[in-house]
Amino acid sequence: FQLSLNYEINKYTEVANILEILVTRYPKRTYWLQLAMMYAQLKREKQALAVYELAYIQGYLNKESEYVNLASLYMSQGVPNRAAGVIQNGLDKGIVKRNTRSLRMRAEALLYARENKKARKPLEEAAEVYEKGDLYVQLAQLYMDAEEWAKAAKALNQAIKKGNLTSPGITYLLLGMVKMSQKQYSGAISAFGKAAQHKRTQNSAKKWLSIAKTKMKESRS
Repeated sequence: FQLSLNYEINKYTEVANILEILVTRYPKRTYWLQLAMMYAQLKREKQALAVYELAYIQGYLNKESEYVNLASLYMSQGVPNRAAGVIQNGLDKGIVKRNTRSLRMRAEALLYARENKKARKPLEEAAEVYEKGDLYVQLAQLYMDAEEWAKAAKALNQAIKKGNLTSPGITYLLLGMVKMSQKQYSGAISAFGKAAQHKRTQNSAKKWLSIAKTKMKESRS
């Protein structure tokens, strides 16, 4: 009764205090989750995370939104590895749906944790089901960082094929750079030419286009 009354009159600090008593004396799923939500409402993120984590350990989380909330709290508190682990556990149990949002969230958590190689698979899966080609561009950048040019080229071509790109100019510019690294100057010239057609990448593309043409002449001499 006290809990309901204080909630109705927006005394959230008192609500949290009552919930702290309830989870101690009468522990059950509802009270744990309410306490975590109340801490979040009060901007006490570390305490919200601690409570959510304890609820998770005790097996109280059984909804996709709860797994996503816990992962988000881990991310906000700078613990990306645990965020990725929670999402993967939810996927394994079938609680979290294998869709663009969940796969992308896991990939971003791994990238934040600097686990670039581990991030590739969920990012690739997310890219396959995402309606835009942007995630393939992000995947290509991971391959470029690792100097895996063939895989980067493939990902960029998949991005172009899927379309609906936020920045097609950037995509073509990256493809040109990859082709340069592969010493495929004709392909680079073609990609830079397309990048030059977009205002955002026009200047950079023209500079790269000049370099690519010079390199092609040198390779033929």
